[in-house]
Amino acid sequence: MSGGVVYGLYALDDPTKRVRYVGITTQGGSRRLAQHKGDAMRGSQYPVHRWISRSECHVSFTVLEVVADTARLGAREVWWVRKIGYANLLNVHTPFDGTPNLAPSPETRGKISESLRKFYRENVNPNLGRKMSCEQRAKLSALAMGRTPWNKGKVVPVSDVERIRLQERAVKLWTGEKAHYAKLTESDVREIRIRAANGERNIDIAEDYPVNNRSIGHIVRRVAWNHVRP
Repeated sequence: MSGGVVYGLYALDDPTKRVRYVGITTQGGSRRLAQHKGDAMRGSQYPVHRWISRSECHVSFTVLEVVADTARLGAREVWWVRKIGYANLLNVHTPFDGTPNLAPSPETRGKISESLRKFYRENVNPNLGRKMSCEQRAKLSALAMGRTPWNKGKVVPVSDVERIRLQERAVKLWTGEKAHYAKLTESDVREIRIRAANGERNIDIAEDYPVNNRSIGHIVRRVAWNHVRP
């Protein structure tokens, strides 16, 4: 692609699609998103990658601006960071003075840490930071192993209804763009099928996406991504 884009990342389960990270790329949004997910899976400690990991990679991207001149990408990224507000983002390096990779001040790091703790406490673990008694820890440990203190030594069976519920939850978590290894989004899949229907070859379509022509063929024939309609 010529030029580049300024993009934002947001959580798929956020109805407001609030942007949590602003970045720039010349590779295309879907490929850059796949790179972010890969870094998160490899245990990167950048705030954005920790957020992606906690979100089980259920994140997507939106194009904030298309920039024809790549030399202006950095300046436009700065503009968008200022517009959204640095305190509301997970960006660590902010080139406000034109110099990339500036380390945040201790005060800024403290604000970022507190923001992440608040997000984690509200969305993942409401008991974060609270101390549990020895009795509570013992009960949780026993339940996690499938045993209960009042029925010690006997495995608690999982009902058929509960098993089905867990299986359905697993399908929701690991299907399509929500899967941590997903390289495409549902919008990419729809666009691929439209281009194929218009007569483009799979090998030509694959040049614009981080997958090979064989995967494109599977998408077109609905061997893969069959849940995406139309």
